[in-house]
Amino acid sequence: MDDSEVTNSPIGGPAAGRKPHIALIVYEMGKVGGQGVYYREDFVLVWAEDPDQARGLANEHIDREVTESEDGSYVKLYAVIDVNEVIDPLDSATTVDLYSRHFASIDDYKSFEMFLGGKEPLA
Repeated sequence: MDDSEVTNSPIGGPAAGRKPHIALIVYEMGKVGGQGVYYREDFVLVWAEDPDQARGLANEHIDREVTESEDGSYVKLYAVIDVNEVIDPLDSATTVDLYSRHFASIDDYKSFEMFLGGKEPLA
């Protein structure tokens, strides 16, 4: 496949002609019975023509995720951290970078990342 044939979206699907974006969204979640709070970080793939449309579609996604139950559990938006076009074209290689974040303290990162010894939020 040469560069003129590279595309970023499914052919003929609802995303045809749109570019892939990543929305980084943080939700606050209340446990059953309303006892305790934890957070969820989602990386959402959004197919949009431009960043403004991607933000709008990300907000629609958020509206579908936000819930409140009679048992006291809930999911609500904490923050939209970023909405940006993916770094590399999705079909440019067998592996591609979708999104990149930078941080100043690995210790702070370890404190919440469960796979690096951070606290289990559901414990």
